[in-house]
Amino acid sequence: MKLTNNRCAVEVTLDDNFDLKSSDHREYDLVLNVDGYTAQDFYRVLSLSVNLFHDKYKVALVGSGQSYPDDCAVLDDEILTVIQDNRVVRLDLHNRTVVATYDTDLYGCAFGLYSTPDGYFIHGELEVARYDKDFNKKWGFSGRDIFVSPNNKQAFQLLEDRVCLYDFEDNYYELDYNGNQLLYLPHK
Repeated sequence: MKLTNNRCAVEVTLDDNFDLKSSDHREYDLVLNVDGYTAQDFYRVLSLSVNLFHDKYKVALVGSGQSYPDDCAVLDDEILTVIQDNRVVRLDLHNRTVVATYDTDLYGCAFGLYSTPDGYFIHGELEVARYDKDFNKKWGFSGRDIFVSPNNKQAFQLLEDRVCLYDFEDNYYELDYNGNQLLYLPHK
């Protein structure tokens, strides 16, 4: 995934070759392992290529083995917010520091993080949830099955005034931004 604004650009990819047993990570300027994963743990590494237009560097962000590089981050000015499973890490890209971490208390793993003016939505495996800017959970919603589509429908879609969801059984849901179910269409 690529994120760009007038202050910086960030590309997030999955690094399948990163090995915590190795002490040689020369391709990275910074390795962040906020939860202290070891080589024996189920982990994944998101590679963050940061371009501040006056400075370029790479960060290895070590996290849960349930980390997915698509739709996993939001860029606000020089602050990058990344979700890896149920852990949110907020990075100050200018200072190359972790400014905050949050546990989302999400039911199931997270597939995507989406920004709204007053907070965030998280598309999770078993739950879609809304959070405020400090990742306090406002509400969560679960359906009949996991929120993925077996037939290439868009499982999670954030519209201006509602959230549209498909689950694995092809059931369709619409929620308002307060978590109220507006529509449910069971698969026929």
